Amino acid sequence: PAEDRKSLLCAYLPYSSFTDVMLTDGSLEALDELTVNIGCYWTAEGSLDVKNGLTSVLSEIRTAYPELKLICTINPKAGGAAAIMSVEKRDILIQNMLTFCRENKLNGVDIDWEFPAEDQWDEFNDLLSELGHELDDAGMSLSAAFYPNQAELDSNALLALDTINIMAYDQFDENGFHSTYLTAEEAIDAFLDLGAEPQQLCLGIPAYGRPVTEEAAWPFYRDYAAAIEENGDLLNGSYFNSPQLAQDKAVLARQEGLRGVFLYHLGCDLPGNDDRSLSASIKETLK
Repeated sequence: PAEDRKSLLCAYLPYSSFTDVMLTDGSLEALDELTVNIGCYWTAEGSLDVKNGLTSVLSEIRTAYPELKLICTINPKAGGAAAIMSVEKRDILIQNMLTFCRENKLNGVDIDWEFPAEDQWDEFNDLLSELGHELDDAGMSLSAAFYPNQAELDSNALLALDTINIMAYDQFDENGFHSTYLTAEEAIDAFLDLGAEPQQLCLGIPAYGRPVTEEAAWPFYRDYAAAIEENGDLLNGSYFNSPQLAQDKAVLARQEGLRGVFLYHLGCDLPGNDDRSLSASIKETLK
């Protein structure tokens, strides 16, 4: 990659996981971009259902970090897919998204729809294409999160996306390990094969572990950081991404010319002023 191209450190943060201490403990200071999620949804009519407290969180972050690129995820509610099935309803939805961004001083919209039905992908691609153009005209960006080999993006949607956040986690190998280095390599290749440009891609790194039994449990990295530092990625039957593995993935992203990496999610990590935090480790590597 060009030497002057900066590799970005990004993160997702559920709005309900935000605490005021994050404004002062270095958690946000290390970031180039923050996506606040799980607080805003679109309805079948194209209106937005905004959860109580979300706008306050966005306002606090924007006030404390006016230069931070701040994005909000907007996902469909149950039945919300109806809003993308016609040009008229999509336009209503897009205009509501733009208004929401302007009112909250956001830099863009993220969509993390898990998952469109097989017969909804054509309209979803249309939404991405139309929304991307509108956001671009307004000086804002569009990102979307996908698992590898799950995205059925057409060429227009690909062109409209500024960022594709690769969810390279919650996928298990033959040992029951999730989000390994090999997972990251394969995930990047899958999106390049789809036709995405490297500079569109942001590689996901989990700040949580998964049991090797693949059961539904997500222990937070922050609660086991000291033991992980001593014992490595595998701890008590769960596989984590240690600071070393996170750094290795950041180097991989840099070598592949990607836009950067992101943590999911920031609330699972240690504070940014802790040397063992994943965000601090990645930031130092990217420097």
